[in-house]
Amino acid sequence: MSSKSKVLVCAFMIYVIGFYFLFRIPSQVEDIYIYNYAVDVLSYFISVTIFMYRFSKSKYDFYEPYFAISVIYILLFFVTPMYDILHGELSWFGVNDLFYYGIKGTLIALLGYLVFSFFYSCKIIVSKKDQYHSKKEKKLEKKEYNRERMAFFSIILWVFCFACGMGYFLASGKGLSYVLSLGFLSETSDGIEGGSSTVGFLSMFTYSLLPLCFIYLNFGKNFILKLITLYGTMIVQLLRGFRFIVVIMIIALFMIYYLKKKTRPSIKVLILLFMLLIAMIGIVGYFRGATRSGTMNSLDWSNFNLTVVLDTFWGNLRIYKTYYAIIKAVPTMVQYMFGRQMFLYTIIMFIPRFLWPGKPGAPGMEAVSAGLSEYATSAGQAYPCIGEYYYEFGIIGVIIFMALLGSLMRYVKKKYLYSNDILDIITISIWVPSTLQLVIRGYTPSNFYLLLFMLMPIKVLRQLCKQKVTHEK
Repeated sequence: MSSKSKVLVCAFMIYVIGFYFLFRIPSQVEDIYIYNYAVDVLSYFISVTIFMYRFSKSKYDFYEPYFAISVIYILLFFVTPMYDILHGELSWFGVNDLFYYGIKGTLIALLGYLVFSFFYSCKIIVSKKDQYHSKKEKKLEKKEYNRERMAFFSIILWVFCFACGMGYFLASGKGLSYVLSLGFLSETSDGIEGGSSTVGFLSMFTYSLLPLCFIYLNFGKNFILKLITLYGTMIVQLLRGFRFIVVIMIIALFMIYYLKKKTRPSIKVLILLFMLLIAMIGIVGYFRGATRSGTMNSLDWSNFNLTVVLDTFWGNLRIYKTYYAIIKAVPTMVQYMFGRQMFLYTIIMFIPRFLWPGKPGAPGMEAVSAGLSEYATSAGQAYPCIGEYYYEFGIIGVIIFMALLGSLMRYVKKKYLYSNDILDIITISIWVPSTLQLVIRGYTPSNFYLLLFMLMPIKVLRQLCKQKVTHEK
């Protein structure tokens, strides 16, 4: 299927979804929900029209960061609220007044998307890199690395990061046999006092397993070691119970395969990938509690079915309701944070608790407690990116940080997407799926270290391994 045919199919599907919701405007609910629904429908058509226009300008490249961010953003802020209103999913943690703040929340989300799209598309500053890539008849750089050196250092660093992960697991009583069997063949034991939170900084090194695994898969020659790194990386991420890391890993492997071939997937392959991701989200969501509590070997799988998978998928997107709670609470109940979470706590977060036993928790949960409940706070209920931007600086914060996100993604695209360098290919393959996490979970301290520890090994190995640069026409 040609690129033009792909986009025509996508456009048809997108607008069919819009008209489906348009013709199903509910009438048997309170007016506030009808008003919310109408604003969501309008915002959907505006955002998808902008998306399709910008998508056409990229020659329908599914691998652009703009594509991933747009899909998850529109699903999160416009589609899911309509779906919930139609299906009567109106409360959240027992709170029933959130849609009274939904119209304001939706309009702010639409404004954020407009700003993001503008700064992603606009050449505010034309750098030499932009000029270089804008030439149609350009010479492409091709970097070559010492493969043996790259394979050696990547496997050494992988073992170190895996050992750090094991230290984190051992602190909570999970031994090597428990980790390697995902808890099916072993049980937990007594960990150290304070549990894994005492050495929580070690868990950040598990993020580095992903790029190091990808690098060894591309530079290593030992097939057994490739299987070990791939299995070890996946099993650690599954054991931690973080669905987004598993999603990042699957999409990254998928992207690396096609970028190396200099091709793009078909619509059929994309649909199959989407179904696989939904299934993985459902599976990890079902057993994540058991992996963390050490009860995998007694988990009852008879209750796992398609309904559980779909509920988990929509449940991840229903985080928009916590965003509505932020709109409700800030600034009438709770004042703006003015950077205390995004900037100050990003520094504080990395300090180990054994060095600072009294280290405070993240400051951004006060609004969740006020807008929802103390139970939602204790459950660690997060909110999307624009929820954090709004909580920090209000509407101006949404405008500024969505502009910065658009500019950053434009830079990432220009620097890495068109490169022949395998390390650049791995970098963009990590960046693109990571944007899903950046949008859905607006917690800058955690997201900052996620990206730092996933991208830092690539930078280190690039410097450690000698390279030569050639040019090809």
